[in-house]
Amino acid sequence: MTNSKLTAILVCWQLLILFWVKMGIYIPQRSQNLGTVWQENFEGKSFIDISSRGYTDRDWHLFPMYPYAIATLTRLVEDRALSGIILSLGGTIIAMWCWIKLTQTDTTTIITYLLFPTSFFLSAIYSEGLLLMWVMLTFYYAKQQKWPLVGLFGMFASYTHLFGLFLLPAMLVDCWQNKKHNRDLFWITPIFLGFWFYASYVDLATGDYFKFFPYRSEQIVVWYQIVWRYFKTLVTLNVGTDYVVKVVELLVGVIFGIISIASFWKTRLSYAIFGFMVYFTPTLSGTFATLPRLLLLNFGSFILIGKFLINHPSLKWIIWGIEFILLGVFTLLFSRGYWVT
Repeated sequence: MTNSKLTAILVCWQLLILFWVKMGIYIPQRSQNLGTVWQENFEGKSFIDISSRGYTDRDWHLFPMYPYAIATLTRLVEDRALSGIILSLGGTIIAMWCWIKLTQTDTTTIITYLLFPTSFFLSAIYSEGLLLMWVMLTFYYAKQQKWPLVGLFGMFASYTHLFGLFLLPAMLVDCWQNKKHNRDLFWITPIFLGFWFYASYVDLATGDYFKFFPYRSEQIVVWYQIVWRYFKTLVTLNVGTDYVVKVVELLVGVIFGIISIASFWKTRLSYAIFGFMVYFTPTLSGTFATLPRLLLLNFGSFILIGKFLINHPSLKWIIWGIEFILLGVFTLLFSRGYWVT
């Protein structure tokens, strides 16, 4: 894919997001969840608050790289919301470029990814866009076997989000497959440092080293129990916005669970390890509630979906049509203050 084609796709994607946001005038707001701009809704407000006054007891699950980057950029643009949007969009653009260079990904895969129902988070004031950039840069330089840069960008990733830590086992596997020496393994170890710096700070501030860990459940819940819970909920839930969200969560949980397992045979092992950990960790809370957003990091699964659609072109437009509608629904709801994931 050429740079001009990628640019056109990204511009069309943003225009589509803005179209759905504008259509939100036809549904009522939930003002308590709204920020100064729609990109700031829900946790976006927390990121902005952290960038201006630091952490409170309810914010520890949000890692510091993104809000601190907002605070730094605000010195130049003098608008915290705009700074967050620039960081997210800029990170997404760089991530898409690295993705194409890394895997020679085709147009079908990129369009399928950007039409995913929660892709608007990549341009919202959330850390997914910046994190995706660090992840793709880490994998890109691993392919180039430039291990000092792998360690550097991996460290930035684990300082941006807990999931950045999952790059460590993925990169260890890459090193092993490339039969690298101990000195190369040394350059990978900084990936852990970003996580360790933040966890140590949290421990000093709260006395709980894992207070930031959001995926906790009172009892161990296995995968099939989560699926069964969703079926029971859908039987009793009235049809409405909450029902649509639950259906999407269930479908995403089941479909990506299967794809994440299949990735171990169908994609590079490091992609599969990273993607499976991204999928599995949120289920520790006993729900699929955050999966539709966090799976934006599971690029290996989207590569498999893209290959499937190329081999089955008759399904491509059907899948894209469904994604188009769901992206519209989720963008409308989120922009008006309704929780979607």
